[in-house]
Amino acid sequence: MNRTAIASLALAAGLVAVPSIASAEEPYALVKGPNGIVKAKLFSEQYAALPVAQIEKDVITLREFSAAFAATHQEHGAQASGGKKDSSAVLERIIDARLIALEAHEMGLDEAPELKKAVADYSDTELIEVLKSRVTGEITADPAQVENYFRDAVREWKVKALLFVKEADAKEMSAALKAGKTFAELTLAATAAKKATDSGPGEFLPLKQVQPQVLAALQGLFQGQVSDPIKVEGGWSLLLLEEIRYPLDLKARADAEGRSLDERRDLALKTYYDALVKKTCTTRQKLVDKLDFEKKRPGFEKLAKDKRVVARVTGGKDITVGDLTEAMRLTFYHGVEESIRLKRVNEAKIPTLNKMIYQEVFDTEARRTKVADSDEYKRAVAEYKESLVFGAFVKKAVLPGLQVTEDEGKKYYEQHKAEFVLPSYYKLFSLAFTKSKDAQRAYDKLKSGTDFNWLKANADGQIAEDKRTVDFNGTTVSANSLPHELVVKLKGAKPGDYRLQALDGQNLLIKVLSATPEEQQPYLQVRPAIGKKLAADLVTQAMADWVAKLRKAHDVKVYLTQIGS
Repeated sequence: MNRTAIASLALAAGLVAVPSIASAEEPYALVKGPNGIVKAKLFSEQYAALPVAQIEKDVITLREFSAAFAATHQEHGAQASGGKKDSSAVLERIIDARLIALEAHEMGLDEAPELKKAVADYSDTELIEVLKSRVTGEITADPAQVENYFRDAVREWKVKALLFVKEADAKEMSAALKAGKTFAELTLAATAAKKATDSGPGEFLPLKQVQPQVLAALQGLFQGQVSDPIKVEGGWSLLLLEEIRYPLDLKARADAEGRSLDERRDLALKTYYDALVKKTCTTRQKLVDKLDFEKKRPGFEKLAKDKRVVARVTGGKDITVGDLTEAMRLTFYHGVEESIRLKRVNEAKIPTLNKMIYQEVFDTEARRTKVADSDEYKRAVAEYKESLVFGAFVKKAVLPGLQVTEDEGKKYYEQHKAEFVLPSYYKLFSLAFTKSKDAQRAYDKLKSGTDFNWLKANADGQIAEDKRTVDFNGTTVSANSLPHELVVKLKGAKPGDYRLQALDGQNLLIKVLSATPEEQQPYLQVRPAIGKKLAADLVTQAMADWVAKLRKAHDVKVYLTQIGS
């Protein structure tokens, strides 16, 4: 957790509210200085150390404010932009969190042994993380790789299928196709002879809906090709691939970019590490190969005291047999004796040694390149320590004495019963029409006894499935996910009912397969959630009280007047 995270914790506690802001370019800050107002680019290294606020002698810099400001608006789907109100909201949040951290320091909470150990452990880990970030910092996703991953994720196949009961009939048609006959004419013959069932007009199949054997067949087809017979539920199928499309999906695009970026970073780190190992590490492989941690002699405990070196890193610490043995001991959480009996210890030898070498090589390189002297590293460690101190303060000074009573829980439930109502659920089928009169005509036919599936295949004026803005296909949906006007129309509906509803310029004819009415949840069922809510409210108020008291006790100066663009 860094100072931005501390600010977020203060926000979660309800100390301040964050307004949404519009996007902007080249944001700047107006800051009061000794010689007047300074106009500084918000994310400029030139002004990074510029004080924007001060608590006693503790300075909050523009760099710290900028990081919190950017993170806050990233969380809320916006980018940094101008506005005095925006800047004061974020800065006040940082000040509140810093005041609490300062009070925790004065209480001596940062001297706790467990906190010091946590900071020391983090410091060692962060050395390597900062070094890795330097190696991978400039790497970007590969556009071609992103496109391939994206297409693989969103690809949809428009498929026309024939289902045969008998494999021999499917093979017979497959052979006829290879002999030059068309899919259309063979389909007519097979259905007329009642050897096959036609799926009807081709439909687009998303990847998640395609069975594995069907997917394997489709991936080997070009547009216009027909698959070999495929074993499916109910018989054997021939598939005609009519079209392939790649629908726009922003999440899938982002996932593809993330996957490519991760892979390229991993490759860069591996290349970098391999070069470091080759340059700085020597392993006594013969000794490693001879080590047997499962033999009675010399025995695991004796090996734990063995000072022979198994790996040496130039400028770093030697890794001894004893070091390796102790590291392997930690691998077996339930004790090494049983693992020795089961002959499972030796198999951990090489992975454990490789992990130790990896750690030592990176750690040595981080120290050689003086990562610990960098502002980036110092800031990360300071922020982590501050977050721990902040948490210790909340635990010691805020939480004790806070308690939610049963009566308070019941009172809240009675006052907010509407919040604990399970919504209605429906299972629906729908047809979509361009014109309302076509939808009405189809509705009248259903009311007179026409079969819904027949109507789906034959009703005039229907909108193609891939052009429908709303399409229910028998899945269960919550009333909370439906448009308000449709929820109103479905209220009181029973299985077998039909409804007409205009939505987004299209006219829906909806068949209700099942309907589950909304239901009031009993108190005992929602009691845990109410308890958490009321406890959070108590913490919020307690934090606000502490902040108000601390602001009176400390000299707080604010130099930032606004940000803009």
